[in-house]
Amino acid sequence: MKVIVFGAALLALFTPLHSAAPAGESVLMQPVTPTPPPFTPTWQQKSDRHLVLKFDGLGQYTISSASVSADGNYIAAVFSKPIGSNSPKRLGVWNIDSQARVFLRKTGSGYFFFTNAINQSYTTNSTGTYIWNIPQGTKQATHPKTPYYDSNMGEYEAPDISTNGHYAISRGENKLHVWNISNGVDIASLTEKVDTYGWAGNRDVFFTTTITEDGAQETYKFWNLDGQLINSITRHGTDEIEEAGDDAVSPDGKLFLLAGGYKSPTRIVEVDTGKLVSQIPSGERFELTSWHPSNNYVVSSSPNGKRTNIWNARTGKLINTYHHRQRTSGRDFSPDGSKLLIDSKANNLLLDLKTGHKMRLPTSVEFHHCPWRIVGLDFPNIIHIIDIPARITKPMAAARRKPRRRRRA
Repeated sequence: MKVIVFGAALLALFTPLHSAAPAGESVLMQPVTPTPPPFTPTWQQKSDRHLVLKFDGLGQYTISSASVSADGNYIAAVFSKPIGSNSPKRLGVWNIDSQARVFLRKTGSGYFFFTNAINQSYTTNSTGTYIWNIPQGTKQATHPKTPYYDSNMGEYEAPDISTNGHYAISRGENKLHVWNISNGVDIASLTEKVDTYGWAGNRDVFFTTTITEDGAQETYKFWNLDGQLINSITRHGTDEIEEAGDDAVSPDGKLFLLAGGYKSPTRIVEVDTGKLVSQIPSGERFELTSWHPSNNYVVSSSPNGKRTNIWNARTGKLINTYHHRQRTSGRDFSPDGSKLLIDSKANNLLLDLKTGHKMRLPTSVEFHHCPWRIVGLDFPNIIHIIDIPARITKPMAAARRKPRRRRRA
């Protein structure tokens, strides 16, 4: 990656210091280093695979999220003030190779969302929901319905954009709207109360969830674009939801993982029929990123986080197990399925599923839709961009342990 230092260097200023200069002599001031304007990064090349963007002068703003486009060419960042400040967010996009800013906008709410093939973003405010094309910075669509306002978060709720970039779902004016991005017109709307919603993988099918107030029953409903119900899946005893982790739809939208818990097995069922495909023994924890891109495998962790298991989603059989010395948390397959990110407080690891070797990463990172470039945040003002190798061919060096101090007798 090429590095360009932003801002022209200032000429050195030669000004006598009046306090400490002996008579007849002058003391030269050090050259002044300019401070970049707010929301303008300083680009630092840490290594040939590690680029850092540092934003100084943000004031109360912090970076709340960052993501990279599917082609790896653009980095997007969201800048927010503390909840309740009622200040608009700033949304910025930069070209990674040229390090030029594509655009920076104010918005009442919003995060950038990159689809698999189309670089799109969204913003929301009291007048509606807006879809933007990132490379051009042009508005692609407007949905004029006022989005749902989350008073706890102090912002308008975000839409969910389909994988192909053609459709969006948003909640507002007491309805759930499914609309066409090309013209901003509703295709369907639902008036029933829902707790969450989203797209079923890359299908033109969306789902809604409803949880009873006592948490004893959770219902998933799958709908086609016309708002016609395809199937409904209900489970009871959701007191184990937190232990089990997240339910998740497969990338192709055809299978649905209902996470179990310490006592209940995890079930994988068909979206359209609810038919049971396989079961995974109890005691495993799953996440939204559990599915492999091939739709054939899922990943889980043990309750103590020191074991990562990969399962065959079609048969429920254990394929492989990876052990860790310390507790780990997030697990995320790369978009091409060749690697697995494993997060922990002590180590952030990238596992090559073909060689079995791991590499240590400098910070906590996420895959988005680019298989070879990942992004991480250091709160409050630093973004890491890391290019990963096609293969990890060498075992990871053991971490150095601090020597124990001997107690004095």
